[in-house]
Amino acid sequence: MIRIALSLFMTTFTSLCFSQVSILGTNRTEIQHGNLPSGTKGDQLNFYERLDMNSRYHAFDADFRVEMFESQRRNTSYIHLAQRSLSWKSSGWAMQAGNFYTTLGRGLLLRAYELPGVIFEQRQFRRRYSYYRDIDGAILRYNGKRLETQLFWGSVLDNTFPPDLEGIDRRPNEITGGQFRLHTGLGLKAGMAAMQQKHVSGSEEMFHTLMAEWSLRSWLRKWGLKSTHIAFYAEHAQAGPSWESHFTHNKTGHATVASVTVVYKTLGLSAEFKDYDQFENRINLPPILYREHSQYLLNRVTHELLADAEQGVQVELNWRPTLDLFLVANLSHAQNDFSYRSFEFFDRFLELNWQGHEKLSLKLFFDHSKDEVRGDQSRLTTGMETEWQFIYPYALTLDIQNQSLKTGFIPSRTTSHINRYIALSLSASPIFTFSLAFDHSNNPVDVDDPLTPSRLETGAKTWVHGTASIRLKSAHQLDLFYGERRGGLICLSGTCFEVLPFKGLEFRYVVNF
Repeated sequence: MIRIALSLFMTTFTSLCFSQVSILGTNRTEIQHGNLPSGTKGDQLNFYERLDMNSRYHAFDADFRVEMFESQRRNTSYIHLAQRSLSWKSSGWAMQAGNFYTTLGRGLLLRAYELPGVIFEQRQFRRRYSYYRDIDGAILRYNGKRLETQLFWGSVLDNTFPPDLEGIDRRPNEITGGQFRLHTGLGLKAGMAAMQQKHVSGSEEMFHTLMAEWSLRSWLRKWGLKSTHIAFYAEHAQAGPSWESHFTHNKTGHATVASVTVVYKTLGLSAEFKDYDQFENRINLPPILYREHSQYLLNRVTHELLADAEQGVQVELNWRPTLDLFLVANLSHAQNDFSYRSFEFFDRFLELNWQGHEKLSLKLFFDHSKDEVRGDQSRLTTGMETEWQFIYPYALTLDIQNQSLKTGFIPSRTTSHINRYIALSLSASPIFTFSLAFDHSNNPVDVDDPLTPSRLETGAKTWVHGTASIRLKSAHQLDLFYGERRGGLICLSGTCFEVLPFKGLEFRYVVNF
């Protein structure tokens, strides 16, 4: 806290002395009082804080991030400078030294990213920290009318480990790479990228990709089809010492994605294809090519991409027959082929959104899926969400979801489980939202108490919690959680991670200045 306060004072003092320097910042504070239901009994208190600062002077920007965590658990507290960078932009050129984010193509080779607002914690380490994967080094970019290019060097953060672990190097590998894309002026963009990764052991890996993107918007307008849009994208990446491997018959160590999008008036159709084989390099994040659901019960069972062995397709149809009605249909299918067995994944999803009344809206969805990698032989999920704005801006929202599962890695020997979720919310957008949620399951994986290893608890369990989100003017955000949260998988922006169960009080305060 003292170091953070000192840093804030110094940057504020600098801005007062140099009026041409603008200072912006965000401070995030989160306090938890409670415990993991499967952990040591007895409430614990922990405190997390993150300060992000940006200072701008003409074409220069300086940024830094400080993270701090304090806990009653031994050897878990830390404070460290997580990020710092200096950047310059002018006439299409940009240079940055320090911590930065970038992506090659659609992420087949490299994707450095951040999940905003996500505070991550693992059961093994019990330290809380921001969920991001950046590069520490330098990057040069140029974005012109006809050409986009970038060259970079640095070390990628391994975010599976929390900060300040003794004997752990969170940036063990070094990468060097670049990318350029050419704009032809005919709606066609084509490019290539290459990257070399040097491991701490001394070994090296080489990756390269070719990509092309073609939009027919300008052509269609010339032909009088102003309500039609068609676009194509294709990218093929290969692992190997040279570009020659792109034109060989080597079927291992490659990744291919292709997509087509068609929009005609109120109808939209997209189709995507993927083929990944031995292409997990720990710093890439290829397109997942299945629908990432916003519904609570569906998000908990999202398929996790296996870039070492996955082939599949996704087709999605959007249709707005009237201004009040919007329909979505999605079909995803994938096959994971390993030496000992093949695993199938499919997802069939339908959603209806109706806004037929000024104060009333309704959303219905139906989903049938299967994911043999998880041992889920059949999942049937249905739900309804309705919002009633009884007095502007106050509204009531009711969310009801039901899920039935048949689980087991042997199809002839499965067990059935039920998950249910109900949430009722009162809101006055964007001022506040108050919610009460009930999460119910009879799955022994969730019902059983790990603190009693000699006894298997069965039956059913309900997790109840209340939340409050309050915006204090435009620069202050306050979030409260009280009750018991069910742990499990959560997926955001193509990244899946485990949220630990928690029982107690959680307080989060974010201020922008």
